Amino acid sequence: MFQLLTKRQKGFTLIELLVVIAIIGLLASIVLISLQAPTAKARDARRVAEVRQIVSQLEQFNTECSAYPL
Repeated sequence: MFQLLTKRQKGFTLIELLVVIAIIGLLASIVLISLQAPTAKARDARRVAEVRQIVSQLEQFNTECSAYPL
């Protein structure tokens, strides 16, 4: 009986592995959710910059030709 108490198990149990996998999955989902907001903001900022560039080009065309393009 003394030999059974001193014998150490090697490796992890199934429950321990499942808990670790669940924690990693939870952390990964939190990171993915937090990265979506900056991506949307960057996309919106790019759209605004493109619209401003179009407006600037139209104003330049109007200055040079005294009319807007048809």
